[in-house]
Amino acid sequence: MPTASSVCQESYAELCDDEHAVLGRLDHIWKRVGELAGFDPRFGAYLDARDGIKAQLDDLALTLRDFADGIDASPGRLQEVEDRLALLERLKRKHGPTLDEVIARRDALAAEHAALTGGSSSPGELEAALSAAAAAYLDLARDLSRKRHRMPRSSAAGWRASSPTCNGKRPRRGASSTPRTAMPSGPSAASTPRSSSCRQTSERTRACWRASPLAANSRVMLALKTLDAAARDGAAARTLIFDEVDAGIGGRVASMVGQKLAALGERHQVLCITHLPQVAACGRTHFLIQKATRGRRTVTTVRTLSGPERVDELARMMGGADAGEKARAGAQELLDAARAKGEQTAKAKGESPRGRKQK
Repeated sequence: MPTASSVCQESYAELCDDEHAVLGRLDHIWKRVGELAGFDPRFGAYLDARDGIKAQLDDLALTLRDFADGIDASPGRLQEVEDRLALLERLKRKHGPTLDEVIARRDALAAEHAALTGGSSSPGELEAALSAAAAAYLDLARDLSRKRHRMPRSSAAGWRASSPTCNGKRPRRGASSTPRTAMPSGPSAASTPRSSSCRQTSERTRACWRASPLAANSRVMLALKTLDAAARDGAAARTLIFDEVDAGIGGRVASMVGQKLAALGERHQVLCITHLPQVAACGRTHFLIQKATRGRRTVTTVRTLSGPERVDELARMMGGADAGEKARAGAQELLDAARAKGEQTAKAKGESPRGRKQK
């Protein structure tokens, strides 16, 4: 691809410097035109314009020479220009295809960046904002810690009453103040982190075990929601969802989990996803959720079970797909026990079993 410098140099050479330069051959051309004017007067007009044409060509030659001398033809500058052009081509392929669209995209990204950073991306201002946010966080954490220190000891007794038993022993709950490293605040705080007292909740699930930090699992949430429901007695009902609250349990503990869910369902709507028949038997309504492949699609169906269908499903949960009459009898026994427990609870509260809310 020719450059402006090469075009100027070639044009100037053809006018002045080459062996067959135009300005060097003009005298011979005007001599021939003068001879033609002797034969035909029409060529005389061109002889009259001879001086003006020569002056224009001389001016053109000087302009070409000055323009070529003013161009920076250094290899480094040429590489910079080519790199810039290549970058513009890549931007047009990505955000274009025109340069105007690239510029519009740049302006849109700049506006988005300003909205995300509050209109300032200065490191000093961002560090100041981070320090302010860290200070606010520490204030809230200290306030929460003070409230935990003032927590009444009666909550521990409520925890033991609300938690499912483990091998006949109810879990014990305690609390202790443990120093924890707080979030650093400011640029210099990274090397000197501050510490604050943090309330740590612990639980002992076996008589011979030492208390350990409380694990965040579904059964812990069940106990907490039961305590919360008691504290909110008379408040608006809510919907509580427990996903596989039966993980890692079975037998008597599973039955107690089901009873706690049923008790919680007296005040709120409780949805529980379970694989244990002891838990499923405690529900007021039993839904069967199944997945099937139809053609190239996976379809999920939800069906309400009642009567013999519910007994069959509980028997399948107990004994598998080939569950027999013993499994059916066990399933019916689970349903009868759950129904009796519910009626007993309703009589203790002075309610009619038929008048209670469905869970």
